[in-house]
Amino acid sequence: MDADLAIATIVTWLDNVHVETAQARLDEARGEFLTKLPHTPALYVGAPGSRLCIHEASHAVAAHFGGLGVARVCVLEHGGGCEYGSGDESFERRLASTVADLTAVFSELHIGADDARRHQLAHSPDVLQARLRLDTLRADGVSSRVCVTLAACLALSRWAAIVRVATVLGVLGELGAAEVAALAQGAQ
Repeated sequence: MDADLAIATIVTWLDNVHVETAQARLDEARGEFLTKLPHTPALYVGAPGSRLCIHEASHAVAAHFGGLGVARVCVLEHGGGCEYGSGDESFERRLASTVADLTAVFSELHIGADDARRHQLAHSPDVLQARLRLDTLRADGVSSRVCVTLAACLALSRWAAIVRVATVLGVLGELGAAEVAALAQGAQ
């Protein structure tokens, strides 16, 4: 999908989130994900350039370059996850977290998502979480369009790093902070 169209699409999704129910839907999605986790994660290994690997690698690269740090990123048979490093809830951290959430959504639209996947993305935890954070950023004059444009710029300018992380993530299934940092900092 063209970058301008992807940005406009994600902005529309964010603006259409029903804020009053967003936190409950986000909690429900997290609960469903956690119930699927085995005690010992059965990592999904294969298809290094898959949509899931690109999605999770996009979170990791955005978090790394946004200064959040990455505790862990993994792909599982039923989905994936990227744990950002811990820290305060400063304006900068909320902005970087929102951009990291949206970078993965943009990346999927960038590589091509069918109608069913676009519907899933529009209602995904990434969009819900970004929308909730946006409410706190809007008080400081930050709009949906600004956050999505930052996410698009990050994805496009760091695409080689996203592909590197996605490739290794698809082979190993899980990466820690040091691996993400090394892969993200590789030659652009």
